[in-house]
Amino acid sequence: MNTNVKQYNLIRLLAAIVLLSISSLTQAGIGSVTVNSVTDTSINLSWTPPSGNYQLSGASSNYKICHEESGTWATVCGGGVVNYSNTNNYTITGLDPNKSYKIRVKCHCEKKNIWGNWVNAKWRNIGTNVTSTNAASSGGTGGGTSTIPANLIITGSTSFSLDVSMTHNEMPLFDFVRVCYKKKYKIVTGFDSVCYTNPGPTWLYSDNKLGWFETAPAVPLNATVHPSIDLKKCTRYKVIAYGKLANGVALKIGESEARTGVSCGFFNKSQLVVNDHMEDVLAAYVAKLERLYRKSLFTHLAENYDQNLYEAREVILNDGDDIRNAINLIEYLVESGSNTYSTWQQEPELKNNNLSLESFLAANFPKINEQLAEEILAAR
Repeated sequence: MNTNVKQYNLIRLLAAIVLLSISSLTQAGIGSVTVNSVTDTSINLSWTPPSGNYQLSGASSNYKICHEESGTWATVCGGGVVNYSNTNNYTITGLDPNKSYKIRVKCHCEKKNIWGNWVNAKWRNIGTNVTSTNAASSGGTGGGTSTIPANLIITGSTSFSLDVSMTHNEMPLFDFVRVCYKKKYKIVTGFDSVCYTNPGPTWLYSDNKLGWFETAPAVPLNATVHPSIDLKKCTRYKVIAYGKLANGVALKIGESEARTGVSCGFFNKSQLVVNDHMEDVLAAYVAKLERLYRKSLFTHLAENYDQNLYEAREVILNDGDDIRNAINLIEYLVESGSNTYSTWQQEPELKNNNLSLESFLAANFPKINEQLAEEILAAR
């Protein structure tokens, strides 16, 4: 064997060793944001620091914390209030009582490529949390009034569960308390109202998308959702809690959202774009789409592919998000694993205009496209 061939084979071997070692690293592009406590006007939170293939870049500010009332952003961190921190704990103050807030935390991070080099320092998403300020319950869906502070917060997560803390200053008022959960993008008509009336056996231990549990007598809870069946890994869930009074009236104690899993090794570029490049790639992509279609993207997809999107929009509006907004729509389709998304991405009109998301990414953001390809390869 000549010297050139030996050198070539040695390079291939070294590359394979590097790739193998990196593929075993924890994928930490997506972390978790935990709410520790809330008051009428503040939310204290913490989050997982970058690890594995990600590390802090050494910028003057390590973390960016964005918040706004839930459902009011076109792109998270593209509006609202932004704060900065150099520790992975922060208290957001000056909030309004009895409001639901969407909070997103970003780190200024570098990413390790397949050769082991730290590259591409930029703001990257750690995670998002939606929670409500600790204000007085205002009657709940079942009617009645109350001025009693209450809250439901998600205090932690594993790959297959969420830890929930639910408190109420006057628990003896309730005969029992009930906690219900669902995948955020699972369409459940009247989810809140069915939870406070009677979810019944069809919800109980139904699957990893939907469920409930209750306790009597009513006591403050530190519980795991769900103790009897694993939740779906790396999926956003909505959790709500109600207390039932002796006269049958239900008071909503609180609601919150969080994603299962500390890290999510996404395996396709669409998911990585939605979770890590919403403000740059996805915003630019949507701008191109708006010039392609005569109608809005929502109307185009609903009329040509899936009329159930109309019903989905009405249900999701209850959570404060409007999927008529094209960025929210693409996020919904990707997060829910919708067949509509994959079918639409093969549409001849998109292909002919080089406007599938992956084609657009390769043509307009070649460096990001290469980095995402490396990340997918390293996660396998």
